[in-house]
Amino acid sequence: MTQVREGLRPVRPVWLSVNFVVWTVVLLGAVCLAVLAVLPQLVDLPEELVDPAPAWLLALFLVLAALSEVIYVPVRHADSWEELAFVEVVMIWGVLTLPPLTVTVTCLLGFALVAAVMRRPIVKSLFNLGSYAIATTGLMVTYYALDAGADTFSVRSMAALLVAALVFAGLNLLLLSVILFAAGDVPPSEFLAEQWGLSVGMAVASVGVATMALSIVQNTPVLAPFAALPAAALWYAYRASSSHAEARERSRWLVQLGQAVASPGLPDEVIPRAAEALRRVYGADEFAVVLASGERFGADPGWQAPVVERREVVSLAPDRLPADWTAGVAVRLEEASGAGVMAIGTQRDPEWASSLLPWARSWSLPETDKPALLALTAAVGSSMRAGQTLSALTEETAKLQAVVDHATDGICVVDAFGRIVLWSPAAARITGHTVESGQPLPDVVARIVAVPSGELGQEVEFTRGDEQTLSLHVMRVDVPGAEAAGVLTIRDMTRERRAERMKSDFIATVSHELRTPITPIRGYASLLRRRWDRMSEEKRDSVLATIEERANHLTRLVDDLLIAARASTQNQLTVEVNPMELVEVVQGAAKGFPEIEGRLTIADSEPIWVSADATRVAQIIGNLVGNALKYTPEGSPIEVSYATTEDAVEVRVTDHGPGIAADEQERVFERFYRIEDPMTMRTGGSGLGLHISRELARAMGGDVRLESTPGTGSTFILRLAPGGK
Repeated sequence: MTQVREGLRPVRPVWLSVNFVVWTVVLLGAVCLAVLAVLPQLVDLPEELVDPAPAWLLALFLVLAALSEVIYVPVRHADSWEELAFVEVVMIWGVLTLPPLTVTVTCLLGFALVAAVMRRPIVKSLFNLGSYAIATTGLMVTYYALDAGADTFSVRSMAALLVAALVFAGLNLLLLSVILFAAGDVPPSEFLAEQWGLSVGMAVASVGVATMALSIVQNTPVLAPFAALPAAALWYAYRASSSHAEARERSRWLVQLGQAVASPGLPDEVIPRAAEALRRVYGADEFAVVLASGERFGADPGWQAPVVERREVVSLAPDRLPADWTAGVAVRLEEASGAGVMAIGTQRDPEWASSLLPWARSWSLPETDKPALLALTAAVGSSMRAGQTLSALTEETAKLQAVVDHATDGICVVDAFGRIVLWSPAAARITGHTVESGQPLPDVVARIVAVPSGELGQEVEFTRGDEQTLSLHVMRVDVPGAEAAGVLTIRDMTRERRAERMKSDFIATVSHELRTPITPIRGYASLLRRRWDRMSEEKRDSVLATIEERANHLTRLVDDLLIAARASTQNQLTVEVNPMELVEVVQGAAKGFPEIEGRLTIADSEPIWVSADATRVAQIIGNLVGNALKYTPEGSPIEVSYATTEDAVEVRVTDHGPGIAADEQERVFERFYRIEDPMTMRTGGSGLGLHISRELARAMGGDVRLESTPGTGSTFILRLAPGGK
């Protein structure tokens, strides 16, 4: 006979809860008792089973029922406990000697008395009593239906008894599988597959023990004590089955523990799985863990862990146990932040119960198991330390990866054989080549990797796939004895070198532009100082006009420099945006160049109103027309036209000069940029006109852009916001 004693805890919120199963079994048990009450009216029973039983026989069965309840072998199923007892023997004996209802009620009363004395939980006791009532009813109904009044110990009677015992065992096994499933620990199919063979064997053995004992008592009372020998043999067989089940359970959880500690992990990943497996390996009910970091796991979050030395297993005194524990041991648990404590223990029967029932001893850890517990706990600690170290390394690696991924300089790591180990996104962006680890290197990349180690690095001229030539500064640091033999940083110095060239060009250009007006000013000033009295008034006026014109040119150049400097600082350009008539301003600015007469064509247009600064618009148009005059052959036409869209008004200045290459079209708007070499250029200018024009247009909410085709000419387009009078 099996029953549930431990582990009846609902672990999942489903309708098949423990309470639901228990109360359903209790109600079905009550119905079965009612069936037994009317059974004598439905079945012809022998006369000895109809008459009331004598008091001494009832007392004997009460004692036998109580003994069958306390003489058992506990078998663990996950967190639940099955008890292999001799209830079937008593029930079968009762079927052959007492009325159906009498034997059932007497046995249930004996079971209830034992449950009260042993202080077993009411829920467990109710389930056991209900399942006894159901299984006993099945036993008696089956027996009486198949026996059909045959003589006791006849072949028919024994066959009926065997079938009835199997029904009893089957009903009990089915009910037990349901309650274990409701407790959330053991799947019914797994439990039934494991236990059906044992249940069949117990049923057959119980029939043999009960009938042999009854036959001996009836025929040879003096041999009655020897009737206990088969029962003792059966009890030892139960013990062997229990040991086998425990070994199987321990092996299963040792595998789970091995899987839990096989991979490094953080405490909140390792401990719940490893500690759960560890306590199941040793048949404990609970675990509690307190780490040096203050983290807690398992039962009783307020438990104060004792100090445990290395290589020591401490049996916990009652005042040091977690809440509701009756026994437990603690071991030291090493982790990265220090030493914690892990305890495993039980909520099983206390010491007084084991003193009454030695085979139902309370949980304890044998001395022979302590070395294994220390070794397994050390494995858990090692897994945590490895996990914490791995986490720290992963975090550091992530930081380094973020640095590599977001660094503006390219980073390259090569091994001792010159193979790429790391090629950062910046390196790919700068060079235009994506290099996979271990793959053959393109020749252009190999030139970078071949740079020797040195404190100052080396400049490398590098041509990308888009034919753009870059100036790269490559610095290499060799790492002796490391897997990564060399670490290189790649900095794109193209902008810096371009800026340096632009600075040099600016100095040359400004020097040239300043010298141009200063030279005649100095010359004419010296001429006036030496020959003032001898010069005619007409000559003096001409010289003074030249000095004034050159001074104005010098003033314009200084103004351009100031505007360019202010444009480099956001929101420093000053414009006054007001409604203005565009056509008149454009005509006045475009016709301000005497040398343009005969070459300039301005499209006829009705007045166009825009929102802009009239002075700045005139300055921009002057720059665009002057730029067209400077870079087109003498006599080549220049056209000014207008275009209007929904959101802008355009002034288009078109020339028929040499045009500008695509890769130069944006650069002409840079400060001081000149397409011509400043040392050999044939045209004047500081390289600021187009830059200033674009910055002024953008300050007014517009823009200047370029459309050009080499060999056919260029069109500079001023876009302004439309506006009313």
